[in-house]
Amino acid sequence: MARKAKKKGFIPPAPKVLANLSDRAEAHFARGMEHYQQGRARFAVAEFSQAAGLVLDNPAYFYYLGLAHQQEGAGEKAVANMERAMRLAPGNYRYRYNLGIVYVLTGRLDEARRMAKEELKKDGAVARWIRLLALADLAGDDPRKAMESLAGLKDASPGEASSVLAAMGLLSVVTGGAETAASYLESACKSGDTGGEIFHALGDVYARLDRIDEASKAWDLAIEAWQKGSGSGRRAPLDSRKALGKAYILRGNRRAKAGDYRSAVSDWRKAEALDPNNLQLLQNTAIACERLEENEQALDYWSRVVNGWKKELKSKKTKGAARALSVAYFHLSRLHLEIGNEDEALRDLERAANFDPSNREARKELVREYTLAGRWSKALELAESLMKAQERDPEIMGYAARALEALGRRKEALEYWTQLFETNQSNSIFRKQYAYALARTAVHAISKEKDRAGAIAHAQRAIILVPDEVPLYGAMLAVYQIAGEDDKARETVQLLLARAGGKPGAYLTAGRYYLITGNKRQAEIHFNKGKELAPGDEEYRVEIGKTYLDLRKYAAAKRNFKEAVEIGKKNLKPLDFAAMSTFIAEYWQEKERPAEALQYFKIALEAAPRNQEGLALAGHLRLSMALCYLDEDDFERAKTEIRFAIEFGRQTGQSDLVAEARDCLKETERTERSFKEFKEEFADE
Repeated sequence: MARKAKKKGFIPPAPKVLANLSDRAEAHFARGMEHYQQGRARFAVAEFSQAAGLVLDNPAYFYYLGLAHQQEGAGEKAVANMERAMRLAPGNYRYRYNLGIVYVLTGRLDEARRMAKEELKKDGAVARWIRLLALADLAGDDPRKAMESLAGLKDASPGEASSVLAAMGLLSVVTGGAETAASYLESACKSGDTGGEIFHALGDVYARLDRIDEASKAWDLAIEAWQKGSGSGRRAPLDSRKALGKAYILRGNRRAKAGDYRSAVSDWRKAEALDPNNLQLLQNTAIACERLEENEQALDYWSRVVNGWKKELKSKKTKGAARALSVAYFHLSRLHLEIGNEDEALRDLERAANFDPSNREARKELVREYTLAGRWSKALELAESLMKAQERDPEIMGYAARALEALGRRKEALEYWTQLFETNQSNSIFRKQYAYALARTAVHAISKEKDRAGAIAHAQRAIILVPDEVPLYGAMLAVYQIAGEDDKARETVQLLLARAGGKPGAYLTAGRYYLITGNKRQAEIHFNKGKELAPGDEEYRVEIGKTYLDLRKYAAAKRNFKEAVEIGKKNLKPLDFAAMSTFIAEYWQEKERPAEALQYFKIALEAAPRNQEGLALAGHLRLSMALCYLDEDDFERAKTEIRFAIEFGRQTGQSDLVAEARDCLKETERTERSFKEFKEEFADE
């Protein structure tokens, strides 16, 4: 009989086999639910398919298989499985309603409407079917009809007022505008136990209306609702945290635009806690910290921005990462310049130019820094590269001309300066630059090439171009003095005082001339006349002091430097005053007067502010003081100052200073040993 049954058809499995299949199906279903809830649709489909294949009459297996297919975007498969689930359990309204939703999502709007209308004819809860009808109307680009359906739902089902009002609020963003949407959503929030999604949506609407403070509060409430378990969706809390972060960003942007950078930074830091990988946010905070002169904080933020873009570039996930990294390095370079770390600034600019060769601003700034650092070959190479790539930028051409001049290619340099002037004659800056180039060429021609006629012609043309610029007369004076034409030199001084007599610099130049020619009385008269014109100008006193120092008139130099310090202490910021005192100290140091140099280095050290910039300067001052002590054979004090320099260099990240100070310490210790050995030998003799 068994054989005949086998030939005729299927033999029903024994109860034990059925139980085993059911257990296996339940195991697959449980694993499928876990994958589905975690959003792993592909794995969920595999597990639900196994379960449905083992037990063919369980509607739940086909229902969730349909949902998983919908989750992975396979709409047709979703419909087929959910329709099978509905056939197996025709009375399950949840299956029917969600099938209607899938109809909407897959574009079967007529089927969704037909289902909703059929159900509305029956008794029972009508709310879900009006909602389905509204969704179908909305998906069919008929939002006003959808709004009518929702209005009917509100009247038909008072118990669902909160969710209906919320839906009407969301729909109003399309049909009635943000103000209407805000009104519905506010009513929804007041009418019942509102979920996080509604507060979140209200926050979005407030943000559209630029009501940023209210948006922030709404998003805060959304987070609270989700933390209490209200609302739905596993990703919702993350979304709302990002939304709240966005509210803080928007409010910070508004405050920054109004100039309130401190409040902006406060908001942005709150946003950062919610969205720590937002590189644009970190960049905005860095710029605000710069505006607040909180350079250490700004440096930290820019470093984080750079590291973030490096990761993005390495992962190759974000287009434009190289360009963004270049921009970040460019900003970082400016900050390093601000705090006095020129070497690191130069390296940052080189990185900016390398990561994005099209970053013209960075490359232009790099030419400038190469020029300031005296790296003339690199400056010229990059400037010429930029000029070939695009039309000749006057500023870049100016850098190229300076580099050519420094490299001794003066004829080519003057050609560049001439082109700049001839193509920009109405520009006073280029006129002045050309005049100064002529003046420098004149001094070089008379002193190095012995070209008297050419030198005089260049110097005279410079004065004709800019007749009230004092240093140009200084160049003319130098040409005539080197040429031995004393009468012409005196005429030049008279011409200078006639044309630029209202400028202190004119009397400084005249005073220098008289001092060099031995007329001390006339020199004092002209220097004092300049002081009358600039009673509060510390730089003028420094220049007079330097003039006397160059002529080894130390008493007069000390008197003018002392006046400069007294004025500068009142007029200048601490860091600027420290820098001025450092210049005076270095002038004395050049003249091998360590005692006087030490006096001004100490003034500078005392004035240097106790911040990053001040500490950076202090490190260099300590090393300079050590060299002064070495000149006086005071090795112990020299070593003490060098150790201070090393410590300050470490604190401010000046690796070059640390290396230089360490080399100096080794040399000092060797010199000290040699000095002691010499003294011992001398004593023995």
